[in-house]
Amino acid sequence: MPFGGDKKQKCADQAARIDGTGQWQGFYAIITTVILTKYGGEVSAGEKIGYAGNIECALESSQQSNTNYIQMQLFHSGKPIDPTNHFI
Repeated sequence: MPFGGDKKQKCADQAARIDGTGQWQGFYAIITTVILTKYGGEVSAGEKIGYAGNIECALESSQQSNTNYIQMQLFHSGKPIDPTNHFI
């Protein structure tokens, strides 16, 4: 864990940034509420990097649930873009 389990940084421990290369140069993806099983290095399509986590760290206790999910955002040149046409 990059933040060593520090409660104030718990959400930061549940995210990954993947930078694009080749035809994806300039793109990057942010994946949140993922419990990582791999840190650093290159990844390939279909490679497992973690599993869905719970967003408890960002919610008030009255809003929390036991539902696990991930959120993915795609950026190009630092601006968020709609990923619909970029993924199958």
